[in-house]
Amino acid sequence: FFAVVRAGFSQKRKQLKNALGSGLDLPNDEATELLSTAGIDPMRRAETLSLEEWAALAQTYGASAAS
Repeated sequence: FFAVVRAGFSQKRKQLKNALGSGLDLPNDEATELLSTAGIDPMRRAETLSLEEWAALAQTYGASAAS
């Protein structure tokens, strides 16, 4: 959970797809797919997500990393 949140906030004022791509070392298309699968608009910024959305994103990332 904390690794995903840390990656999301790693680059101030960046869109989530870019921040997660860089922070989690994911290609941009994989970061976009991860966010879409979690039901989150990839164009949003980290500070706009609720705690529930962060939890869903972390769960989606954990499931994709395990497979």
